[in-house]
Amino acid sequence: MQQTHRVMFTLTLVSTQIFTLSLTTLFLLNFSPLFLVSFGLVLAYVLCFFSFKAYQFWSQPWQDLIAFSQTKLEGEKNITLKFKDINSSAQQLALAITELSESQTHTQRHAHIIWYDIFEHWQEPIAVFQQQQLMFANHAFKRHFPHTALIGDTLKKLGFNEQQGQLSHSAFSQKWHSSSVAFKQNHTAWWFYSASNIEHSLQQQHKQSQRDIVRIMSHEIRNSLTPIASLSDTLLTNGPFNPEQVSKALERIKQRSESLLSFIAAYANLSTLPPAQQRWTNIAQLCHEQATTLGMSLQFQGEQHAALDPMLFEQLLLNIFKNSQQAHPSTQLKAHCYHDNHVQVLVIKDTGPGFANLDNALNPLFTTKAEGQGLGLSLCQDIIQLHGGDIHLSNDDIGAVVTLSWPL
Repeated sequence: MQQTHRVMFTLTLVSTQIFTLSLTTLFLLNFSPLFLVSFGLVLAYVLCFFSFKAYQFWSQPWQDLIAFSQTKLEGEKNITLKFKDINSSAQQLALAITELSESQTHTQRHAHIIWYDIFEHWQEPIAVFQQQQLMFANHAFKRHFPHTALIGDTLKKLGFNEQQGQLSHSAFSQKWHSSSVAFKQNHTAWWFYSASNIEHSLQQQHKQSQRDIVRIMSHEIRNSLTPIASLSDTLLTNGPFNPEQVSKALERIKQRSESLLSFIAAYANLSTLPPAQQRWTNIAQLCHEQATTLGMSLQFQGEQHAALDPMLFEQLLLNIFKNSQQAHPSTQLKAHCYHDNHVQVLVIKDTGPGFANLDNALNPLFTTKAEGQGLGLSLCQDIIQLHGGDIHLSNDDIGAVVTLSWPL
């Protein structure tokens, strides 16, 4: 627990530094206060998201390893533990624990030989305690431990702390993630303690966070700026200017700009999307507006009105239509809205190639497109969930199918 707090503190410190440096840089570049506030809120959300992912990144393997060790200690022989990276220290340790469990039927002397052969030259610190007394410490442990560790020294003498079944030591903090397993064998209490250096992982996560911040910001801005650029290009290439056309185009540009600013501010507020403010809205008109903005053909059938948040749903539709357009530029859209008892359903179909990976399509930052960002459909899921509903993806004989359902 103490080590967890240290790692969380480190992630918080890194995130705070990124946040401060980013805002300071934008302030020195004389960006407007409104932009700084909006950007700061979005950045805070992104940093919280990736800090949580970083925490999961290093904690999950060791939690699995602890559970695996306890299972093996209970005598289970038909369970194996495999990680994605077969060369990782966790995988090597899992294999080592498996070998140890299989050697329990051998003599105690043979078990000690296995311990020595496997762990003595292990790259990461490992220590074994019997009845709170040190029974084994490998070279890595002795190299990183600040004092001389002698066989027979107690946990207290070596400076270990025990809280809620976990061992921790000040020598293995900050850049380290420590893990321990307590078990009993023949009424004798044992502790298995290991530590892993996570400095490189934290640095990589820090760099990845910076890259993903740029991806996320560019994704949302591009979704609104692309149709604006298209409208502007249409006006410039179809001269002479028609005042009515110009007025409509400018109004649309103004609407998209204001919608983008409002959405970013709302999305970033308290690092989450705001509650959906549902009201009866012409959903047919909303669908046609977003399709027209992207220059796409859309056929709408069914109920013309639905209870929804217009601002959030506009962004949801824009992301779904944009996803179809990126998969196949000349795709055609069909939308069908109906009410089923107290549930509203909107089914959107296209004539594209369909979803390449249905299992991961809703995962943030997952994409099969060369220029995709992997954010649009994940954001759609967040928006529909704020309406108390759900999104379902599928493929049919014609193309992709997105089914949105939410309570009336």
